[in-house]
Amino acid sequence: MRSGSLTRVVMASLAVSVAITPGCGKPPTEPSPPPPAPFLARSISPSEGPTTLATTARIEGTGFQSGDTVVVDGSRVDATVLSATTISLAMPAHAAGKVEVTVSRVSPIAHSLSVPGGYQFIPPPVISELVPNIGSTSGGTPMSIRGTGVGWAATVTVGGIASPFVVDGWTRDDPIHLESTPAHAAGTVEVILTDRWGQAARGEFTYASPATFDFNGTGKGWWSTHPPGFRVSSR
Repeated sequence: MRSGSLTRVVMASLAVSVAITPGCGKPPTEPSPPPPAPFLARSISPSEGPTTLATTARIEGTGFQSGDTVVVDGSRVDATVLSATTISLAMPAHAAGKVEVTVSRVSPIAHSLSVPGGYQFIPPPVISELVPNIGSTSGGTPMSIRGTGVGWAATVTVGGIASPFVVDGWTRDDPIHLESTPAHAAGTVEVILTDRWGQAARGEFTYASPATFDFNGTGKGWWSTHPPGFRVSSR
């Protein structure tokens, strides 16, 4: 009997000891924090803009911090770190061409990142030729506009009147075509073409009395073989 009692006491003592040992008075181990995102510039949007106007752009990446700065073609510009992945910046007016854009950090280690592809400054359009540059006061004259940058036209006005057009191609320098000039009083008026950023090009068109013209059935012009909607329609 005594032997059995001693056995129970020892086992009880061991059970208590086992219950206490795992804790050992130490707190549970906490997981390690994730490593910080790398300091990286991925892209800029838009990647092009006008030479004559200030615009805004955004740089996307990772690891951006308050205090990071942006340099465009060697000059610091106004920039705001919106988040760890986005920086908003003001693009100044600048000469035409592609330039480097960098994000810089001073602390803890000075470091700069180039934005892939850089940024392209686009010059204003230039009208080199209106064909024809004279027409009837009653309107209805088909007209082609040729020059540099005219293929990216957003609007065209003739004598202050918005005129629909199509683009003969896909590039910036492709000509555009008006199906019909609007009616207007006799005299010379401005033809104003604006691109997607509002940069303008100007030409001159002269209105004269219908009695002055004999179209001999040639009024269809370019539109006889290229109907409206051939490529890109304007608003």
